[in-house]
Amino acid sequence: LYGGYYTPSGSSLAAPHVSGVLVLLLSAFPHLNVAQQRSALTSTAVDLGPLGTDNTYGAGRIDALAAYNALGGGTPRSTATPTVNVAAATSTGTSSPTATATASRTVTSSPTSSSTTPTTTGTPTATVTPSLTATRSATPTITATPTSDVIFSDGFESSSLAAWTSAVTNGGSLSVSQRAALIGAWGMQAVISGTAPMYVGGTLPVAQASYHARFYFAPNGLTLVSGSTQDIFVGRSAAPVQTLFRVQLRRSGTAYAVRGIARETNGVTPATNWYNLSNASHAIELSWNAATTPGGTDGAFGLWRDGKLLQTVSGITNDPYRLAEVRLGPASGVSAGTSGTEYFDAFVSTRSTYIGP
Repeated sequence: LYGGYYTPSGSSLAAPHVSGVLVLLLSAFPHLNVAQQRSALTSTAVDLGPLGTDNTYGAGRIDALAAYNALGGGTPRSTATPTVNVAAATSTGTSSPTATATASRTVTSSPTSSSTTPTTTGTPTATVTPSLTATRSATPTITATPTSDVIFSDGFESSSLAAWTSAVTNGGSLSVSQRAALIGAWGMQAVISGTAPMYVGGTLPVAQASYHARFYFAPNGLTLVSGSTQDIFVGRSAAPVQTLFRVQLRRSGTAYAVRGIARETNGVTPATNWYNLSNASHAIELSWNAATTPGGTDGAFGLWRDGKLLQTVSGITNDPYRLAEVRLGPASGVSAGTSGTEYFDAFVSTRSTYIGP
């Protein structure tokens, strides 16, 4: 974006690279099944981090040439005969570091026409051996550094609660478990057998006047006293401590429901309606904004379920408030008679950007 390079991470950036390698492999070996494709990528990847597959690096960094060679090298096992037209390419910039990649591959094919539909033959009539060499050097001049809108995220893939500022576990009743995974391999579970609060807390939202958060939640058959409410996500100010907003859970009959509540400076707590929640995994998202002027009424609170905006409560007078801490889990309001296990996962917070499921 700024004429240079930076290093990002994440599945959104990894996916097109993996897809591109699969395109190359399937062009040479079009009859590979899914298991063979996966094995070719993972068994030849360059191991990173702890030895073997792990939750941070997966199987490692993909190696296209190694995957190709593992499938048969220069002798593809396909009888397809696509037209191949590859030219050597060299590009030179003005930057450093310099990266040089050289690859040589032999593809046996029988071009019969300019048609995009490949023909098949048991006797190859042409051999194309492209040699690719790319050399690039650049000295990026970056005039600005992009600042991510993300405040904090944790999918519990470290298999611990250590990413959070604090954890109130009620003697281990709040923990990370593979059974609780709603996204990825690990999730957080709260085993409720009494009224004690349990939550992980974060103080990364420092004096935020605008805030978004999304987390996955599954009631997992939790037994709630009918009509009782429980806070599953709470936002608080610094001293004097005030609860600025809550996401609440209740059960009426056989149905679960969620709603959001915000606080005004006069102590009034406007709330959204209750919205049904099935006994399954759901993406819950909220937005909270402080009013922009003293005594202003443009504060707001929004609630989403599975990517759909349920309701926005506007006209909130809350200009002096600034968010300083959030708590995820059954943080308060657990009634006697509540029992079962709740699941939480894939928490993300931003300053102002909608996150989505």
